Amino acid sequence: PPDTLSAVVTEGMSNTHPLRLQAVAIPPGYDFSLHVHPGIEYNIPLVGEVRERRAAGTFLPEEVLRRRAEHRTIAAGGRFLAEPTTDEIQAVTEYLSHRALFEDRGKDGSFIDCVCQEGNVIVNEIGSVHQSYTTPGEGCLLFVLGTNIHAHFLPGNFQQRIGIQQLKGIEHLIKPLSP
Repeated sequence: PPDTLSAVVTEGMSNTHPLRLQAVAIPPGYDFSLHVHPGIEYNIPLVGEVRERRAAGTFLPEEVLRRRAEHRTIAAGGRFLAEPTTDEIQAVTEYLSHRALFEDRGKDGSFIDCVCQEGNVIVNEIGSVHQSYTTPGEGCLLFVLGTNIHAHFLPGNFQQRIGIQQLKGIEHLIKPLSP
């Protein structure tokens, strides 16, 4: 969206979160936890490929994923006061994880698999829900422009039932069905 691109280019921000460039080495056969993005993220595999299990057409609301005022690391006018520390990133991650709720969306919340090969781009929009992974035979070196903050679902906050068979390591997230 034009507003998102404008904030990225002029402020280095997305949905109140500062952006940073990173190179991420992902070993073969690695699964990231299921998470949601509070800001936009661009991923370009430099070597290998990265795969995603993505909740099709499902986004958590942007306003739920914004930083609180005390978590902001910029001054008026969009200038950085300082690079966020690891502790600050962790505090924002924990705060957002408590706000991330994925209700059962039935077939509308089905997860689909996609592949991003070397030199292509995956855009994870604000509020997108997915699990990134690599295959057992191939790792990936990924160039990333993003917030480096992911809201991870807490136990009971992920309630989807249909279409989640391919997700890995989410057993502790599923809220038991009511009798």
